[in-house]
Amino acid sequence: ARGSGCGHRARMIVESAANLLDAWVRGMLARLQPRDRRSAAKTFDDVLDGFAGHALERGSTVSVIVMLMAEAASVPGLTQQWIARIRATMRGSDIVGMLGEGEVALLLHDTGRERADAVARRVVKMLDTTRYPSPIVATGVASRAPGGAGGAGLVGEARSDAMLRATASLIHDPRSQPPEDKQRPS
Repeated sequence: ARGSGCGHRARMIVESAANLLDAWVRGMLARLQPRDRRSAAKTFDDVLDGFAGHALERGSTVSVIVMLMAEAASVPGLTQQWIARIRATMRGSDIVGMLGEGEVALLLHDTGRERADAVARRVVKMLDTTRYPSPIVATGVASRAPGGAGGAGLVGEARSDAMLRATASLIHDPRSQPPEDKQRPS
């Protein structure tokens, strides 16, 4: 029985990572399905990519931050409260909203990668309260400067970055690793 708790914890971490990746893959597959842009309703991803494209055309650097929220954040109304708190601290030109279940995005105008990373850290810290710990599991950032690729796919890049960071934190978190056994068989 010695060490069985460590094995259980490791199994739980692997299952969590697998569930996170599964949800991401399903979402990506759904987004990759061909759709008629004239008849399909626009998603918030499309709206943010569109706003980013317009800002880039006007000569502004833009960044998108995607925040993956813990499953516990799906309490009715709680995510909307967090979004309202984030929105209250942002500039009027920035856009904050929910992408999908457990995903919040921020579109930052006139903001490069370094500043966007700082904003992401600030938001995570702001949401970390005594009553509710920060719901953010991982953040991803994507930035573009004028004259580049335009706004299409910017939200997807930030989402991919967040998924990679979430997976890496699960794999590399020393608290998630079972302790080494001091007695090794010879």
